[in-house]
Amino acid sequence: MNEKEIQSLIKTFDVWVDQLSEERLKQVRTLIDGVGQRFFTAPASGNIHKHDAEPGGLLSHSLTVFKNLLLLNNTFGKTLPFDSLVICGLFHDLGKIGTLEGLDMYVPVTEQWRVQKGFRYEHNKEIKDGLTHAQRSLRILNHFGVKLTDDEYVAILYHDGMYVKENEQFRYVQSKLASLMHWADYYTAFFDTERK
Repeated sequence: MNEKEIQSLIKTFDVWVDQLSEERLKQVRTLIDGVGQRFFTAPASGNIHKHDAEPGGLLSHSLTVFKNLLLLNNTFGKTLPFDSLVICGLFHDLGKIGTLEGLDMYVPVTEQWRVQKGFRYEHNKEIKDGLTHAQRSLRILNHFGVKLTDDEYVAILYHDGMYVKENEQFRYVQSKLASLMHWADYYTAFFDTERK
């Protein structure tokens, strides 16, 4: 993705964020002031056979997840708060930027044989916090003062569904937001991978 494409995505991001309630908008603007370029330029994965393994990939993926979450909510009765859809859809993978201390989660792959197999990035071995990217998302949101409802917290934590061991505890306590968040993320990644 080139700089012009990333700038176009940032404009789309701003359109949706500007529709947040006044209090949430202020919180999100503080977050973006703190992490902005990292969020806008980070990849969403490390392998070209997965989804959005390129600069700007995280922003692209997050916008598509949000749009799919909005679509699912509209399909099932428009019962979820718009602010929750924006916060969860756009920031569920925020932890993929890396740590608060400035370590990027993904670093470029240097071994040529791995590049030939489709790996562009790998997890940064300097990150030793033991957090999943969902847990790191919550940590970053909290650090910058984005106050989450209980449903939003669980939706971000659970967005990878039962595909990660840490989520087994949520098997029977899913809210509508958490369930729709998971499927919006799952189908976004699935269909993006299918296009490759």
